[in-house]
Amino acid sequence: DSTKLWVDKLMADADIGATYASFGEPCGDFTGEQCAIFYNKSKFDLVEEKSGTRWLWCEHGVTCNVEGCTGSETAGNFPSASDTTYYRIMTYATLTCKDDSTKEFTFINTHLDLSYYADDEYGYFTVQNKQIDYILNFAKSFIGQGIPVIMTGDFNQYLEGGVGQRILDAGFKHAATESLKTEGQE
Repeated sequence: DSTKLWVDKLMADADIGATYASFGEPCGDFTGEQCAIFYNKSKFDLVEEKSGTRWLWCEHGVTCNVEGCTGSETAGNFPSASDTTYYRIMTYATLTCKDDSTKEFTFINTHLDLSYYADDEYGYFTVQNKQIDYILNFAKSFIGQGIPVIMTGDFNQYLEGGVGQRILDAGFKHAATESLKTEGQE
């Protein structure tokens, strides 16, 4: 796992390791890629029972639209290895503020695929759309509990259109756009 070795080396640095903790695990394919989340351990506590890594597939298959589906907790891929290039994952970490444990949020980090999946009933659609459906559905489980969600990652698309637009349509805001607003703007 080259990515895990890199993260371990980074965390062994006295300055970084003393300040930050990392959370996440490799995706289980030949790349060893992970969507690790780093956080300042002097400011935040990890809520382990509300944190984990999930592979972007489920036992219902690539066309899953089962309400509340939480996917699989074991490494895997879409039904056929030819349907996606890599095993894609999302890592989520629920963090509480050390100075006020009632302040809690969930951070999701992911890396979406670029592959396509063909199905006679549904025609062609991107695996990315199914992956973002899954992630948004998963995020709703936290939002429904009043827990704010921050999402980052490599979406392999521009913000305008595609999955980027679907993320915005789901109520998420783009950090770069929001940071340009002045006080008092919505």
